[in-house]
Amino acid sequence: MKSPFKIKPFRIKTLNRKKFIMTSVCNIILAVICISWTIPTAGLLVTSFRHKDDVSRTGWWSAFEKNSGGFTLENYEQVLAGKKTGMENAGGST
Repeated sequence: MKSPFKIKPFRIKTLNRKKFIMTSVCNIILAVICISWTIPTAGLLVTSFRHKDDVSRTGWWSAFEKNSGGFTLENYEQVLAGKKTGMENAGGST
């Protein structure tokens, strides 16, 4: 007895091809989202290790140039030591 629900081999190849294409498109979209999320996050990390004057003059990507101001731990020292950073009222008055 033959099954009435038998799928033709061509149909199986078509389904696999469609699944492959949809999976690839989904993976590309996810990669774009991850990259577009990671670049600004990396920028914040790099900026946190730069001097205040360098941050106000140039973008974070220029920190990797030869003549940049370099990196510093001064920002973290101020925060961890409890020194005034000028951001006390940045969140508004409460």
